[in-house]
Amino acid sequence: MMLIGSTDAQLLAAAQAHAAALAQSDSTFDDFLASPSCAGASEDSVRTPLHLERLEKAVDRTRVQLLHAPRKGKKLLVLDLDYTLFDCKSLAGSVEDLKRPFLDRFMEDAYENYDLAVWSQTHWKWVEMKCTELGFLTSPKFHLCFVLDR
Repeated sequence: MMLIGSTDAQLLAAAQAHAAALAQSDSTFDDFLASPSCAGASEDSVRTPLHLERLEKAVDRTRVQLLHAPRKGKKLLVLDLDYTLFDCKSLAGSVEDLKRPFLDRFMEDAYENYDLAVWSQTHWKWVEMKCTELGFLTSPKFHLCFVLDR
């Protein structure tokens, strides 16, 4: 039998070296401060009549019920619930195990610079249950402006 991979000792040494390098590093890239841009996309390629028509139809049929009012000067960050914030296909036993790593910290950090909203392609009853279990609707450290389902 031949085994392929790294030994536990090699993995531990690599993790320790990585932790030491992070501890010595002065510069961590903070992508919350980065300015977003669409590389190579012109406004004409994004705003075609077909795209504008589809956008108008989507806006007309969407009903947004505010949970918290938008804050002045904050841009809106809409986050996809399933697979992005929450591992909905895992067989984990608890909500804590289904949350993406460092999700609470991410939501708190994002809220400092953005208003937050959650979107999901699933039906409202499941979206509400997941958001409740994840603590999104009751957190004292961040607030969602709204939650959208399909």
